Amino acid sequence: MRRAASAFATALALGAGTPGCGTVEGVARTNSPENACPDHPCDAYGELVPGRGRATCNAGRCEHSAANLTYAYRVVVHVPTSSEEVAGLTFQLTSEQLRTPDLRSRCSPPTCVRLQSFEAAGRYTFTAAAARAAGMPLEDTSVSVPVRVSFVPLVGTREASDLGLPLDTTFFSSSFRSASPDAPEEIVYSGPVSPGAYVRTYFPQPPFDAFLPPVSDALPTVGARILAETGNVQLGDARHPLDDPEGTSRVALVRRAEGLDGWRIWLADSVNQQRISTLRRLEGIESEVLLATSGQAAGEAAALREGVDVVLSPPDDWIAVPRLVSTLIGGAGLRPLNYPSLPRPTRVTGLVAARPEDDPAATPRAVPSRVSLRSTRLMQASGDLSQLLRYETTVTTDASGLFATVVPPGEYAVTVEPEPLTGRGKTTIPVLVEGEAYALNIDSAPLATVTTGRALLSDGRPLADADVLATPSTSPSVPRRLRPRPARTRTDREGRFSLGLDQGAYHLTVIPQEGSGFPRVVVLTAIGGKEAILPDVEVPAPVKLAFTLNNASAFLPIPHAVVRVFATLPDGGAVEVGRSVSDAEGRVEILLAREPR
Repeated sequence: MRRAASAFATALALGAGTPGCGTVEGVARTNSPENACPDHPCDAYGELVPGRGRATCNAGRCEHSAANLTYAYRVVVHVPTSSEEVAGLTFQLTSEQLRTPDLRSRCSPPTCVRLQSFEAAGRYTFTAAAARAAGMPLEDTSVSVPVRVSFVPLVGTREASDLGLPLDTTFFSSSFRSASPDAPEEIVYSGPVSPGAYVRTYFPQPPFDAFLPPVSDALPTVGARILAETGNVQLGDARHPLDDPEGTSRVALVRRAEGLDGWRIWLADSVNQQRISTLRRLEGIESEVLLATSGQAAGEAAALREGVDVVLSPPDDWIAVPRLVSTLIGGAGLRPLNYPSLPRPTRVTGLVAARPEDDPAATPRAVPSRVSLRSTRLMQASGDLSQLLRYETTVTTDASGLFATVVPPGEYAVTVEPEPLTGRGKTTIPVLVEGEAYALNIDSAPLATVTTGRALLSDGRPLADADVLATPSTSPSVPRRLRPRPARTRTDREGRFSLGLDQGAYHLTVIPQEGSGFPRVVVLTAIGGKEAILPDVEVPAPVKLAFTLNNASAFLPIPHAVVRVFATLPDGGAVEVGRSVSDAEGRVEILLAREPR
């Protein structure tokens, strides 16, 4: 979870009766109903959460009290690049942080959120002992090397992007700097970082990446002091030791009968596939190389920790030649590492087409699509199938639905994504590709048709002209490549809508028109079969979340920032439940509904 430093403290005005923070900007509406009291009595909306009271009239709009926000949420703020301070950064705050006043804040009512960034800077050096152990020809330990530094935002122990939160990894590249005109130049990186929890990794750049491994630090809370204390890393010191510097547990012996010139080898994390070792270039038929690591040992032992893959990869411009990816068990498996002989690649040609459901005998019609082939097991020259060999490629059909590619023979999961407006669904099928040529004709499956009676307000009125979004579930248990595609439509005058969707798990979101005074509502659903009928979606009177965005130093407002609210789901993912843009005075108002369910 991203935690704010003390300088990033906040205070929040929540709920009805908050002075000085009304609707940010009104927009023109068409047939959408309006949340206006006393024209429409607030009692008609019922209770949002049982036992917490009915909505009351506040400034001409029916609103529920803040006590109805019984679920945890996160607020993500994207600051525009035009901002005078913290430009282009993304900030994350928890609902707990928003409810905690900062007694030192100079914000006047309505209370405000203060955004502050911190300067990250540092360099990568090494000890003489580490240089010798890594086989590096340099002995001058005062030298800093060029690096690319990544800051991966975390929520708890998970990467934020894996959970559906729009928090991207931040990268910095080092450059030559000098502290003063008389000081020698060093290679240093620097740049602003917003508060939060991160994994920071230094990646030495070529040619140093062959001798110096990436170095990672977990930063549970980013602040000025922790960045200053930890910014400079030195391979070989007590904080970043070189793993097993005197042993051979990281020495790989690689063999390929057809030659290794131009091939590369490295160690990667089995979960996120991030490189954790030096990157070695190979040559000859047999090559012995050191894959140095730092911070990747199994406790006090020299052996590698669990969850590490060794990756042996051909040059990037090679076609139809797979990687070899082997998970190391107990750190073993580097000696010897034999790349097997392979059969000739297979030329795959295919057609994606569909037959009319009411006339199976009719001539199939072409379905322009994107076709992805991802191997599950690949064939060796001996005829055996191996899970260690991996290959994937993506091709696009022409207008006639035809495609062609070349792949190593073996078993594949083939995913077909038809172009929009074709009326066909995303499908994945198993295929065995073998021989010199293989014809792959794919019958494109129809979309599942999803209809619902209506989107209704909780006072019984139909919700006309509302956006309806179907977005794939962000459940960590479903790989991104297997998630269905999103879709969008609008409700009619009676609140009815229909969508054509792939089969799979979705977040169905009903978004009333801006200015109507109603919140978006999220329903979790699974779509299967040719038709699914959902219950009516009920849109209640809202709970108001209101505050002002200021920068931390001059307390100036931050206009035009995109502010998004995300609820945490039981499976650990996140779904957007509200959105707004700060006005010229930095004021934000977001209308929220009940917890997604």
